[in-house]
Amino acid sequence: MSKGKPIGKCVYCGSDELSDEHYLPECLGRFKDFESLKDGICKACNEKCSKLEDQLCRNGEIGFMRNALGIVGKPKKHKKPVDPFDRGSAGVGPLKMTGKIPGEEQEVRLRLVRGSLTGIEYMPQLIVTTPSGETHFIIIPSDMTEPDQLSARLKDLGIEGELQQARVIMPDADRERMQKLLSKWKIKHQVWSDLPITGQILTKTNVEVSDKYFRAIAKIGFHYALKYLHLRGDEDFFADIRTFIMDGGDISRFVVWSQQQFIEQVKAGLVPETYCHIVSAEANYDVITSRLQFFLGPENVPYVYTVRLGRNTTPLHYRVTRGHQFCLYPDGPREGKDGVMEQLTLISKTLLPY
Repeated sequence: MSKGKPIGKCVYCGSDELSDEHYLPECLGRFKDFESLKDGICKACNEKCSKLEDQLCRNGEIGFMRNALGIVGKPKKHKKPVDPFDRGSAGVGPLKMTGKIPGEEQEVRLRLVRGSLTGIEYMPQLIVTTPSGETHFIIIPSDMTEPDQLSARLKDLGIEGELQQARVIMPDADRERMQKLLSKWKIKHQVWSDLPITGQILTKTNVEVSDKYFRAIAKIGFHYALKYLHLRGDEDFFADIRTFIMDGGDISRFVVWSQQQFIEQVKAGLVPETYCHIVSAEANYDVITSRLQFFLGPENVPYVYTVRLGRNTTPLHYRVTRGHQFCLYPDGPREGKDGVMEQLTLISKTLLPY
């Protein structure tokens, strides 16, 4: 495939005020030897892509694994990492992990201890019962400190007046805060529970994503292909994928996902000793596609996302495939990097470590 040349204008809007673009978001890790996409995306479109990435990194299986492994990405001054079990992003709700209290039938909300795949803890919460018998679960975020904040949350749920029962699940250290929050409410019966977790608990996690999640995945695949297949990005056959990334559309036209693996070692039951992202792009005489996996590793064999980038109208009569793996250091960050980027090569039509 002949190398394209940077056009000096944004592939999305035509602006010439260009900026470097991280095709793999820094929230998924900062990797040694990574090079950003240059001379193709303007600052405004770059910022729009970043808003898509907010949901990608906080929700779905990717947000779950990022939290479990404690990946921070680029630190933000004076800001703590957002707890995805506490707050959602880009118009969708948080991750919702539930499990039963040991020895009871009551389900409560839980969350992963950040940086752990197995450690869980109870979330500060209220389980309230109205006089009509309705039960509501209300998560109490750390920034809820005033009674009016709780009242507004209850009102959003259609709860006003008297409460039949309120079960409070919160560490003793937060007891004073909860007493203050409940001070304006008349409650017939209050139960305060400090519940240490020991042993094993079966949990279930529900996730919610919107088209922004898949548009962010499409963006990664598209921008990776521009960098490593040496395409300009303004070609007519990319018009539809550009529109999907910027404005949305029919997800199934552009992004599909499957448990069918494309790395031969993984097909054979082998996985990396640490957690890796795999990104590849392929062009043949007919189509241009990208395939992506996030957090492939010892305890996780994730979905393979295939991004359909467009029909190939360039004079190509053979297959071109490029691929890289972005693997986290097993013992934590080194010199400001979470891991290292390494090339994959094509051997017998299979991507393997280079």
